[in-house]
Amino acid sequence: MLKYLSIALLMPLTAPNYCWAQTSEASSAGKVTSVGSPHDTIASMLLEMNVEKRTRDNCWNLGCLVIVNDTSGYDVIGFYVDMARRGGKTRWGPNQFPLALSPRSMTLKFKTGGPSTCDQPVRFVLRHQKTKETIELDGSASLCTTPHQDAIIHVKVLEPSVIIEDGTASPSPS
Repeated sequence: MLKYLSIALLMPLTAPNYCWAQTSEASSAGKVTSVGSPHDTIASMLLEMNVEKRTRDNCWNLGCLVIVNDTSGYDVIGFYVDMARRGGKTRWGPNQFPLALSPRSMTLKFKTGGPSTCDQPVRFVLRHQKTKETIELDGSASLCTTPHQDAIIHVKVLEPSVIIEDGTASPSPS
């Protein structure tokens, strides 16, 4: 019964109906553009729902490392893990961030390591958005699989600032 019901629900998705949208910008003056078929829209929505479910399940089964960029002006452009064996020379692995992590945002990584990765040296590389200055921050993180237990890393940089009041400079209250 369910097999026939699911086929019946998917049949309308195979028809080549296209969605059309009218742009509201004054420069386009009512120009109509294609934004894709309903099938593409529904498929992308289902994929997105499946990704959220898999992420939730993997965090429950493996544990997640949540990385929060608590800076106000730095992008986190690199996250590296020391791949050397204990007592060996530091050997940073490949960058774990395919895209920069913007200020005041977060991301997560699944903790898939074995028992030897419970206290792993890590390095974050930050780049100031205006000056392009880079800073390297070293620390350690638990990357070993720990079901039902997530870890969080707050990446922070304290920046001095000066507030000018009535012509006199004073350090900003923190």
